[in-house]
Formats: sequence, structure tokens, C-alpha cells
Amino acid sequence: MAALKQTAHTLRKGNYLAQNLRKWGCAFIIDRKDLPINASGQHNESLLDDKFLAQEINLHLQGVGKYVKAMDIVQFLDTPEMKESLNCKTTIHLATAQRWMHKLNYCWSTTPKGQYVDGHEHEDVVAYCQNEFLPALIKIDANLRKWTGDATKDLNAATISNVQHTVVWYHNELVFYANVSAKVPKVGKGLV
Repeated sequence: MAALKQTAHTLRKGNYLAQNLRKWGCAFIIDRKDLPINASGQHNESLLDDKFLAQEINLHLQGVGKYVKAMDIVQFLDTPEMKESLNCKTTIHLATAQRWMHKLNYCWSTTPKGQYVDGHEHEDVVAYCQNEFLPALIKIDANLRKWTGDATKDLNAATISNVQHTVVWYHNELVFYANVSAKVPKVGKGLV
């Protein structure tokens, strides 16, 4: 027993471990297949491992809006319908909901300052493009330069050489400003 107490002391444990080591040793001497079982890593499954539940939670959070929090999951699972479908009498703890948010790939993020949002799909913008911009572009089409796939050949050069051509400066929808912010925010699905 003194050796077992010394072993427990070396492992910074008390007499309880020494007693268990003695009990396990005696059991092993009697039956060589009787080994103590380490329950480490044999945890229960998470409710979130159910893909249908994870999908329902994601759909609920999308319906909440731009800024979601872990308490939204707790409140969603606390409804009588969800308790019945999960066969639970109680709801999850807030800390569990926070872990689930992480597991569902939600993260803290900040809204970028000064970000330009193009409203190219808004009704008034579409109407302007169809009724104003495109007809004006068709009017000046005769004066526009037309190029072949080979950038060195101008289709207009051989036919009309003394006409001033209109140059349309096209650009994409991205606008960048230099030195706006040195900090690049981490973008995620929303706030936890």
C-alpha cells in the first residue's frame, strides 16, 4: 500500500487513487482480462450531429435577420414544438448554444465601414438601364470602335477613317479607395 500511496503522490493525487490502484491490481491478478476502462473520449453524441436539426437551426437563424446570437437558438429549442420533436423536457444551456454557433460556422464579425453596396437589381436601376442607358448606347453604336478577337485589328479603321470615334469607358462594379482602412475585418455569417 505504501508503494501505491507513493505512486498516487507522484501523480499529485490522494489516497482515493491509491485505493483504486490496489483494487484494479487485485482484479487484474484474479482475471488478466479485467482491465480498467478509461471513459475519456466516449462522450454522448451532440443533438447538433442530426443534420436535419442543424438545418432547422440554420433556417431559423436566417429568418432572425442579420444579427443573430446564441440566445436565439436557446429560445428556438425552448418552443413546445421543438421540445416535442427532440423528445426533450428541458432546453439547452446558453454555453451549449454558443458552441453550436461555432460548430455551424457562425463567428464574430464587424460591418466594414464605408462599403459601397451596388443596387444594380433595384427596380429603379433596372428601369433606368432599360429605358435610358441602353437606348443611348444604341444611338452612339455607329461611332463606337469595334474590335475583332485579335486586339490589333480595328473593324472600323478600313471603312471609316476620318470619323471621330466615341470611346466608352467600361468598368466593373467594384470601387476601391486607397488607404481607407488598414484593418481588414473577418467576415462571417453574423454576430454570435
